[in-house]
Amino acid sequence: AMGKAVVATSVAAHGFEALPGEHFLKADGAGDFARAVVSLLGDAGERHRLGAAGRLLVEKRYSDGAMARSYERVYEELLEGDA
Repeated sequence: AMGKAVVATSVAAHGFEALPGEHFLKADGAGDFARAVVSLLGDAGERHRLGAAGRLLVEKRYSDGAMARSYERVYEELLEGDA
């Protein structure tokens, strides 16, 4: 969550709630990956936008506090099931 723009493959992004084009650029082939990186190198605004959106997502969904709240919900549901 360094606030940097990310280019990733579908496999690398699998399991995350990040959306291509909103939180990162998806590129599954070598040529597409290279083009995405070059496009970000030439577009500071897009780098900033993607980096900020990615950081916000990580802070909201994957920070220590967010993970703790998620575990709390799971434990509460388990305890309610025992009642």
